[in-house]
Amino acid sequence: MQETTLSGSYGEMGRQYGEQLSAVNFSPPPASDEKLAFMRASESSVEEHIPYLLNELRSMADAGAWNTELIKAVPLALTIESGCSVVAVSGERTAHGEPLFGRNYDFYASFAPFSELIRTTPENGHRHIGVTDHWTGRHDGVNEAGLAIGHTFVPNRGEQPGVMFALAARAVLDTCETTEEALEFLERIPHARNTNFLVADSTGSMAIVEASPERVEVTRPSNGFAAITNHFLSESMDDLQPNEEIHPNSEQRLGHLKRLDEEDTLTMEMLQSTLADPDAGACACGSDDDDDPIETLWSWTAELGTPSVELAAGRPDIGEFTQVPIQ
Repeated sequence: MQETTLSGSYGEMGRQYGEQLSAVNFSPPPASDEKLAFMRASESSVEEHIPYLLNELRSMADAGAWNTELIKAVPLALTIESGCSVVAVSGERTAHGEPLFGRNYDFYASFAPFSELIRTTPENGHRHIGVTDHWTGRHDGVNEAGLAIGHTFVPNRGEQPGVMFALAARAVLDTCETTEEALEFLERIPHARNTNFLVADSTGSMAIVEASPERVEVTRPSNGFAAITNHFLSESMDDLQPNEEIHPNSEQRLGHLKRLDEEDTLTMEMLQSTLADPDAGACACGSDDDDDPIETLWSWTAELGTPSVELAAGRPDIGEFTQVPIQ
């Protein structure tokens, strides 16, 4: 997995990333007229709620002398339909007394070369470590305050201009210290598509955020355990997802994760074993019959409030979790 370190103002971080890509002769991918139109329609929402990330994107484009709209189109009009599983456990339920957080990111195997671990130290923001497969956005991560976030794709009936999930996750990591602060942000912004978020902080406070362009539902578990896969959980959100398009093993993976809730005391090793289990579908292994199979591209776990995470760069059933410092 590639590793990148960015620091400074958002303009400086955009310049740093642009220079790194320019050095390897990168060119932004083409974008359809439809994608560019969606990006333009979403830009006002991003400008209103997270203008600093637009500044990063503009500086990145300037550094590489690239078309700014093509650079903005990827994170503002992201249309990926990933799998993914996320779980959180409060410190009252764990062997060491620290909250646990775990996340599998499942996507097409052809995207594995784009997986990137990014350490970010924004000026006047929170240092964080996050993983992504595109610039500026983060699919998941944990910051120096001990706040973690991960998202999962949920089928939708069509995107609407707004803030894409990976940009929302990045903003939470940069600006929030607690679950409550993350909820205030995630409930306030207009969401571009159906997404589940799971956020948890070092105190053990956690919440599931089911977000759609139409509405947002927040659930705060009372038993110190939360898990999300690829479908909405609340009855109030069910009409917003086309049930015939839900990932066929989403319910199975959720049930597998919920077995952890049956344990009196949980450990990091138990969490990692669950995320690495291919038999129950928590670890996506693809199929030899697929030209581009869906696989777990990365998996990570963390004791929130500690200075590191444990990352498996690739499928955790065949790779090892290794300690990675946040700072």
